[in-house]
Amino acid sequence: MKQTIIILSILIFALILYVVLSYLKDNRGRKQYLELTQRTELLPPWIVFPNMFQGSPRWNQGTEEDYCCNYWIPYWKNMSNEEERVYFAKYNAPQEWTDWLNEHKKNL
Repeated sequence: MKQTIIILSILIFALILYVVLSYLKDNRGRKQYLELTQRTELLPPWIVFPNMFQGSPRWNQGTEEDYCCNYWIPYWKNMSNEEERVYFAKYNAPQEWTDWLNEHKKNL
């Protein structure tokens, strides 16, 4: 019985720690977004999240989803073709990103 209580206490502590760390991480992410949205030009997702790729499991979850869907995609969709070409060249857009974005532009 005593072992069970100790194990449950450890599990509850681990859960509380996870929730607190998740909260802190999200707040740091929000602070980053506020800083980024003050820029006149948003950084592309392949720069902001270099380990993420389009269509990856994290593409539409959490911090990545918030940045991409609420900030960057609307910003990108308002570019002219020439602005997009210059922007992609400036930030060295990987070909797979360019292809994927062009293929899905109407659906995003």
